[in-house]
Amino acid sequence: MDEKGLELRLKSLEDLQRRILACNLCPRLREFDVKVGLNPPRRFRGQAYWSRPVPSLGDPLAPIVIVGMAPAPHGGNRTGRMFTGDQSGNNFFRALYEAGLANKPVSVSRDDGLRVCNVYITAVLHCAPPDNRPLPQEVANCSRYLEEEVRLLPNA
Repeated sequence: MDEKGLELRLKSLEDLQRRILACNLCPRLREFDVKVGLNPPRRFRGQAYWSRPVPSLGDPLAPIVIVGMAPAPHGGNRTGRMFTGDQSGNNFFRALYEAGLANKPVSVSRDDGLRVCNVYITAVLHCAPPDNRPLPQEVANCSRYLEEEVRLLPNA
């Protein structure tokens, strides 16, 4: 791929992330994410929840693409970053760190200094589903973003 083609893909990925952040295709998920943020468990009271679609993260030129299911209600939905702020995220980033793919073993917030290298992280859904059970239509709605994202990733 030539330099101009690569620039176009990367710009298109940025545009896609903006569309994901503005997405309202799944009212049930959006309402749930806001509701969770308004009624957090005691351990997260006083923290502002992200409560909107969670963007992908990492290097779009990476040779490794990791696709999760969805942000967790009190993880990514709270912090605004995939796999961040919950136990699955702790395990995930520790594994990336041990493999030399992250600069820190734990991720607690969007601005904690964590960086990943040689990996791009996304999800089937960008909003947290109630009980970790998205409806088929919600998966279909968000799958269009994942399909476009994978097409735009130069090394996917």
